[in-house]
Amino acid sequence: MKTLWTNGSILNITNQTDYDWITTNDDLILDLGFKNNQPNSDIFDNVIDLEGATLMPAFIDPHSHFSANVYSFIQADLSECLSFEDIGNTIKNHIVENKLTDDEWITATGYDHNFLEEKDHPRKEVLDAISLTNPIAIHHQSGHFGVFNSAALAYLGIDENTPVPSGGSIETDENGLTGYMEENAFIDSVKRAPMPDMDAIQSSIEKAAHRYLSYGITTVQEGMMVKELIPLYEAIINGPDLHIDIIYYTGLADKDKVLDRFPLTVDDYHSNVKFGGVKLFLDGSPQGKTAWLREPYLGDEDNCGYGTMSDQQLYDGLTKAYEEEVQPLAHCNGDAAVAQYVNVIRKLKAEGKDLGPLRPVVIHAQLLGRDQMKDIDELGMIPSFFLAHIFHWGDIHIANFGMDRADYISPAKTALSYGIPFTLHQDSPVIPPNMIETIACAVNRTTKQGVVLGESEKLTAQEAITAVTSNAAHQYFEEGIKGTLETGKRANFVILSDNPMTVRNDQINSIQVLKTVKDGRVVYSK
Repeated sequence: MKTLWTNGSILNITNQTDYDWITTNDDLILDLGFKNNQPNSDIFDNVIDLEGATLMPAFIDPHSHFSANVYSFIQADLSECLSFEDIGNTIKNHIVENKLTDDEWITATGYDHNFLEEKDHPRKEVLDAISLTNPIAIHHQSGHFGVFNSAALAYLGIDENTPVPSGGSIETDENGLTGYMEENAFIDSVKRAPMPDMDAIQSSIEKAAHRYLSYGITTVQEGMMVKELIPLYEAIINGPDLHIDIIYYTGLADKDKVLDRFPLTVDDYHSNVKFGGVKLFLDGSPQGKTAWLREPYLGDEDNCGYGTMSDQQLYDGLTKAYEEEVQPLAHCNGDAAVAQYVNVIRKLKAEGKDLGPLRPVVIHAQLLGRDQMKDIDELGMIPSFFLAHIFHWGDIHIANFGMDRADYISPAKTALSYGIPFTLHQDSPVIPPNMIETIACAVNRTTKQGVVLGESEKLTAQEAITAVTSNAAHQYFEEGIKGTLETGKRANFVILSDNPMTVRNDQINSIQVLKTVKDGRVVYSK
């Protein structure tokens, strides 16, 4: 079906030109141009009147967790909780509203100790007061920490004698286990929790896809595909069309098992799902003080956070990625974690194993040092900045790092000065996959309390949009088919209420997604 899209601003990011019309044939772009050469509408099967709205390339998500978005619709939401009491009441209401039996596993997500009255994580006693029979696990908003009640610890077989995995922590006090865990200890434990009911999962899959589409995103990431997610992805692949592309990255230990189950996802999309590479975790969370730093946290001179992989483990993992020609993504919040990643990649390059063509990604890169940017550039690495952290946790970062370091969180403008094709992401469901908010954060770099962090690191709207369109396509090796408005590329568009290139910077966050177009079809309308 040939379609003419007209009577609006057709925003071509690469040359900063506003065109007047664009044409598509089924799922591909045909042409675009100005009013003086607009083709006759009679030759088209469909004519879409944009009514003055702005059409631009659909957003591409450089890093998030699609499966966690799916599960978020099943789990209790703690994001509005301001105290331990709120957490207890929210979970109790969840039990009643969902008519849970007294032995069902309960997961709740989204609390942040920084915003609780107690300024601390709850411990198992808080959860035991909710239920001694239901296993309960609560996840910190960052995904790096959490708490289990006594029933959950018993279900998982965790006691004071349980070995603590490297790069993790199982907290104890004079009374034994507190239920609180960090990093690898928490993540490994969560994997062993029972899967939700598949009927509930199927409904939530469609809700998660709709969430991304409502923010103008047509390509999303599964940022950590583990073998436990195989049943979920069987449901996705065999289920109805979600109108999104999903690119998944496996853990090193589970890659072969996942690919054996989904061989058709290697090298190309199968039912809109494709294998992208491998994911590694090198540190933790800056707001939780587990991000691995070269200098201690402010006022905490013995704490630089910690790494979650040894140099040898990282060397072995990246060697395997090189040998199998798969792209590595490494979670690095702190500058010490970045240094470890850089040093191992440099060592491999010296041995004749250049990972540059694989475009290694530095996920989050929040404390990436400006002095490290030359190495990032020379080694062909791509930082994907969680830049909206500046708004959501910027005031916490000032307290944790001091203004000098907080000022240069997510140094995107410095990356741009080196010509590095960085991207921007939301790590959803840590925060919603709101690309408009991220663009506004990149342009304004303002915290919730109105503090500007890094005036010199502010981006223009065009630079920020590039990071979530053409640069994001480049990160996925899809620059030939996505990310810009060019003849022959996929007809994936977002239609916005205003042009982010022309409104005032303080108005960008008010722009609304009116429609999302995937392969030439409108798949979301406000």
